[in-house]
Amino acid sequence: LIGDAPMDPTTGVTQLTGNFAGMKGGGMDIVINSRNINKGFKWSTQFLLSHVTDKITHYEVKVPAYEVLSGSPMVGKPVYGIYSLKWGGLDPANGNPRGYVDGKLSEDYGTLLYPENNSDIVYNGPARPTWFGGLSNTFSWENFTLSATIGYELGYYFRRSSVNYYNLFYSWQGNRDFIKRWQNPGDEKRTNVPSMIYPADNNRDNFYSESDVLIDKGDNIRFKDISLSYTFHPVIHRYIPINLLQIYMYANNIGIIWKANHEGLDPDYPLGGIPPSRSISLGIKADF
Repeated sequence: LIGDAPMDPTTGVTQLTGNFAGMKGGGMDIVINSRNINKGFKWSTQFLLSHVTDKITHYEVKVPAYEVLSGSPMVGKPVYGIYSLKWGGLDPANGNPRGYVDGKLSEDYGTLLYPENNSDIVYNGPARPTWFGGLSNTFSWENFTLSATIGYELGYYFRRSSVNYYNLFYSWQGNRDFIKRWQNPGDEKRTNVPSMIYPADNNRDNFYSESDVLIDKGDNIRFKDISLSYTFHPVIHRYIPINLLQIYMYANNIGIIWKANHEGLDPDYPLGGIPPSRSISLGIKADF
C-alpha cells in the first residue's frame, strides 16, 4: 500500500512516499439460478450474494486518533471505516453538545476535537457494504418478457449531516434538523440537536458533526430496474425482412424499498446530494 510517511525535517525532507502499510481481505460470490416454471408460461430467478471483508494488518506510521477521524487507517480495522467522537448527550441547562475527555463529560471542544489515543474515538463499522447482491425475476409468455431486479447492500454505516450553525450564519447552509434543535430545558430528552447560539462556535459545530450520534446504518434494499419487451420472430411474422425485432421499455433507479435508518435518508447520498433520477426509456432492437 503506497502512502506518505512523515520524516524528520532536519533531513531536509518532510515526507517520504513508500510501502508503509499492509492489508488482507477475503470474500465470496454466490450465484443461484432457478427455473421455477418452464411451460408455456416461464418464470426464472437469479439470486446473487457477495460478501467481502478487509482489514489493515500493519501501518508503520504512528498517527494521533484525530487523524483517524479524517481518514488515516487503523490496524485491525477496514481500509474504509467510519470513526466518530464519543457522544455525551446535551447539557440539560443550555443544550450544548457534550463529549468525553479522560472518561469525563466535557464541553471543551478544542480538546474534544483532537483526541490523542484511539481509545478516545469510536469505531462504528465499515463504510462500504460487506454484503451485497440482487434478486432478478424474469417472466415470459409467448412473445412477451418481463424482468425486474431488486438490489441490496448490508453491513455498513454512514455519517448523516445535521445543522451547523456556523455554516448557517455565514454561508446560509441550512438543514432540516434545525426544527429539532434544543430550545428549553427538558428538550434533551427528545432530541440530540444542539441549541442555537450566536455568534456560532465552529469547534462546537464540528464536534457535533464528528460525534457518533450522527452515525446510522446504511443497510438498504432498492428496486433497481424493470423491463418489458415484445419480440417479433420471422417464423411467425414472415413479412418482416429482418432476423429479429424487439420493442422494449426499460425503467431504472425506481427507488428504495427499505432502509435501516429512520431519518428517511438515502445512505448513498447522506449529505444532501442529488441521487440519480428515475429514468424510463423506450426502444427498438433489430437483428438483420
